Amino acid sequence: MKTDLNFLNGFDTDFKAIVKVAELMENEDYHTDQVVVLPIGAKQSAYAKDIIGVSSYYSESKLMDCFIVEVNREGLYDMLPEGLFHYPPVRSSGLSEQQMINDVELKRSEEKVARRFFMPFEAELNHMRTLLAWYENRLDKKTDYNDLSMLFGVEWKEFQFLDREQSIIWMHLLPLIQRKRNDMFFLGQLLAVLFNIPVQAVLNSSAVIATPIEENMQFKMGNGALGIDTIIGVAFDDIEEEMCVHIGPAGAEKLVNFMPGTPYSRLLDIVVSYLVPAETSVKTELITSREHRAGALGAESANSFLGYTVYL
Repeated sequence: MKTDLNFLNGFDTDFKAIVKVAELMENEDYHTDQVVVLPIGAKQSAYAKDIIGVSSYYSESKLMDCFIVEVNREGLYDMLPEGLFHYPPVRSSGLSEQQMINDVELKRSEEKVARRFFMPFEAELNHMRTLLAWYENRLDKKTDYNDLSMLFGVEWKEFQFLDREQSIIWMHLLPLIQRKRNDMFFLGQLLAVLFNIPVQAVLNSSAVIATPIEENMQFKMGNGALGIDTIIGVAFDDIEEEMCVHIGPAGAEKLVNFMPGTPYSRLLDIVVSYLVPAETSVKTELITSREHRAGALGAESANSFLGYTVYL
C-alpha cells in the first residue's frame, strides 16, 4: 500500500490524501472503512507533500488489514488554544538545562496524548471528506456513473427511460426548452442524437385532419337539427397544424424500438410535449431502409410488424 501511494504521488505531484484515498475506493482497491486519514500537524506543510507516510495494522474488530495515512495538515489539536492541553510555560531564565529538556519532553508527551484523544473525531471527519470526494468524482465522471443524472431524476421522471448517454444529452436540453419550442429543425437534430438514428421533423400548417365526434354528440334520429347542431358521420374534417416525425431510414431492428408502448415511444412523446405546441397533432412514420424492406413472418422477426416495418 505504501509503495503504491508513493508511486502514484510522484516527484512532481502533490495530490491531496483525501482525493487519493477516494480514488482507491472508486477503483474498489479498498473498502471505505479500511483506510484512515489522520493529520499530524502543519509544521512541514509549507515544503512537504500532503501525504507524509502510510502505515498498516490488523484490525481485530474488522478482521482485515487497515491503513493509516498521515498528512501534513492541521488537526483539532492545532486549531484549539494551546492552554487547553499544557500548563503555562515557565520562563527559561529560571530553568536549568535539564529542566528545560524535561519541560520540552513533557510538552511533547502532552501533545501525543491530546492528539490521541482527537484521533477518532479526526478520522471520522476525514472519512466524511473522503466520501464527499468520492461522490464528487462520480459526479464529474458522468459518462461512467449516473449519480449526476439521478439528481435531475427526482423532478424529471423521464430520466428513468434514458440510458447514461441519453441522460447527459437530456441534461443539456433542459435549459434550452424555453428557447427551442416549435423549432422543427432542432427537434429533428435532438431526436437523431438522442436515439442515434436519422430523424426529420416536418410541419404541415394546413393539414386536413379527421377529428372524431364524441358518441353522445353523434347524429341520432329525432335529436338535433342537421347542419345546425349535428352532422352526419362519426368525424369531421378540420384544418390544423400537423407535424410528421420521419424516423429512418434504418434497419427494422432499430425501428421496432419505436413501436407503441415501448420506452423509446414514451420518450418521443415526452420530447414532443416539451417542444411542440399542444394544439399541433403529431404523426410518427417509421422508414425502413431499402435493403431491409423484405417481410418475414415469425415472432422473432423485426420485419413482421404490418404498418410499421413492413407494408403490403
